Amino acid sequence: MMAEVRPLRLLGKSIVAFVVTNLIFAALNPAIGRLSIYNHLVPGRWRFPIQQGNPLSSSGAPQDLDALFGSHEISGTFKTRTEYRVLLLGDSQTWGATLPFHQTLGARLNAARLSACGMDLRFYNLAYPYGSVLKDFFTLDKSLPYRPDLVVWMLTPKSFRPTAETLVFVKDDPGSALDLLGAYNLDRYDTLVGPRVRFLKRTFISQAARLHRWALLQVYGLIWAATGFDHQWTFEDFRRILEAASPPALHLSTKLDWDGMQPPRLRERALALDVLPATRKLIGDLPLLAVVEPMFIPPGNGVSPRYNRIYPRWAFDAFVQLLQSALARQGWGYLDLHALVAYTDFVDDNFHLTADGEAQLAQALEPVIQKVACP
Repeated sequence: MMAEVRPLRLLGKSIVAFVVTNLIFAALNPAIGRLSIYNHLVPGRWRFPIQQGNPLSSSGAPQDLDALFGSHEISGTFKTRTEYRVLLLGDSQTWGATLPFHQTLGARLNAARLSACGMDLRFYNLAYPYGSVLKDFFTLDKSLPYRPDLVVWMLTPKSFRPTAETLVFVKDDPGSALDLLGAYNLDRYDTLVGPRVRFLKRTFISQAARLHRWALLQVYGLIWAATGFDHQWTFEDFRRILEAASPPALHLSTKLDWDGMQPPRLRERALALDVLPATRKLIGDLPLLAVVEPMFIPPGNGVSPRYNRIYPRWAFDAFVQLLQSALARQGWGYLDLHALVAYTDFVDDNFHLTADGEAQLAQALEPVIQKVACP
């Protein structure tokens, strides 16, 4: 004899089960990003993914640093006894926003097969397309378990003006980011990270957008495995981007302000220079080479008050002096390559390099990195 079905009772049990499941999920607060098919079912990526779907859009970008590392090759690469592991930190120039991976800085340095003191240098691209030393601080903290031997940190003045937008990948786990800031006396940046996620916001249903982004990242891993290309870039997309890029602007404004600051001095408090000593405490004696990355400088502007549309001459020069002093206090190496690449080897009038420009950068870095790796 079949048991009588009671719809209301069944509905009530379903609601209770749903509520209990959500509460358990919120209480456990699982690290979703650490679950990944990368480096298991599919190869790890050569650089962090920045978006899914439309290759020219940043919508759907992962907001979980654990998920980014879980998808990266570094989390699935065994460090051999002869490997000297070098991390590359930086913005979209280092990430390679306008280049297929094999033409990026990290790929070129690996292709050079550099060695130092009997060790083979292996480079890992941990850059992300936003310039922010605070973003790099979080990245570096996550990278330490992978036993790096050297950090090459590509920097610009903009890197020291962090915004909430540059910290997009801590949005899913602000609590860990806030704890790290507190531990290194960087609490003044708490507002850029945002508030901690309250208990009820950690439920399964409240985390639906995060789970969706995580699932998309895994699905695109299958495309990555099948094509060998970053899913957000194809060679056709790359060609369209280059063709659509407007000619670099050669006529500069005569305005002298930079990010609300007026000459002749930068406000040190307005720059995130305090991230440098915090990073020193974070990494200890791990060697670090700080590099001022190449920037677009139009021809014939020797008497212009601006280097380019972004930086007035006074602001950039003052920044370089402040940076040199701050790095010297930490005992780190320093290299200024801001004028290394001619304006003809930039894709735009910002700092995105052509393939030839990237090759010049790699060649300039190679002997310096070898010297730092083997003093």
